[in-house]
Amino acid sequence: MPTKNIVILSCPIMEGFACAVAKALEHYPVGYSPIRWGEFPDGFPDTSIDAEAVKNKHVWFFASLENPLEIFRQFSVLWALPRYGARSLNVVLPFYPTGTMERKMSPGDIVTAKSLARMFDAIPGNAGTPRIFIFDIHDLREEFYFSDNVLIFLQSAIPYLSKNFYDWSVAFPDEGAQKRFGKTLGNFRQITCQKIRQDDKRIVTIKEGEVQGRNILIVDDLTRTGGTLIECAKILESQGAATINLVVPHAAVNAQAVSRLVEAHEQGLINRLYTTDSCPAAIKLLIGSDFVFIKSLCNPIVEIILKEEF
Repeated sequence: MPTKNIVILSCPIMEGFACAVAKALEHYPVGYSPIRWGEFPDGFPDTSIDAEAVKNKHVWFFASLENPLEIFRQFSVLWALPRYGARSLNVVLPFYPTGTMERKMSPGDIVTAKSLARMFDAIPGNAGTPRIFIFDIHDLREEFYFSDNVLIFLQSAIPYLSKNFYDWSVAFPDEGAQKRFGKTLGNFRQITCQKIRQDDKRIVTIKEGEVQGRNILIVDDLTRTGGTLIECAKILESQGAATINLVVPHAAVNAQAVSRLVEAHEQGLINRLYTTDSCPAAIKLLIGSDFVFIKSLCNPIVEIILKEEF
């Protein structure tokens, strides 16, 4: 039996997820330590951890920063853990949430992806170099926004979501997605779409690939509004696609986006949406929709912990 002692901590919205991981590792020296997440009357955090539970332990913290209001109190804990004697610190952040502002487009733009990276860089190094595990970061260049104060491990849920689809084709909404996932999905026939501007609209067209009669998975890393995926599905349907499914690791949707996706399904445009539980708050809006299949990242993360620690 391994002698390494690991403790799992979690932000509130990831507690069920973190407990499931701890349960899956119950035959290993892995424990779960709850955090008291309170707040003062002025709304600022009133938080405490079990200091003895983390002392000399290898800590895995399950984070979710999709709500900007959660960022301060979670970083308050992350910055404190090394000072309370954690032997090492690992952060599981399934969704890196600044995907719409990862590069400067115009003078004056604030690249918030870089700002968030700097907050991770500020974690004290008392416990060694912190490690951050992120699934399908929106722009691969963001890896280099972090300094050498932290180690970034980029993971992908695309193979996990797309397995068991034999004799299907994959369609990418744009060339960026094709470059990103084309090699990973090299055993699929591939279709590449492109977005062109027409006045203030973005029109999706097919650049290359055979569509007629194909069962197609539209693959992308992230959807917020569902708009690009739906436009891609429309052009594929118009060219004779037989069945269209969506495969998206991060469904960072709001109620309006969910309504748009539900409507596309009811119209027969989209058969199913395959996604993960990387955005817990948003996923609550999709639960109950019979065309949505949510695959938990629990098993891939258990595999990561076993690989890294044992």
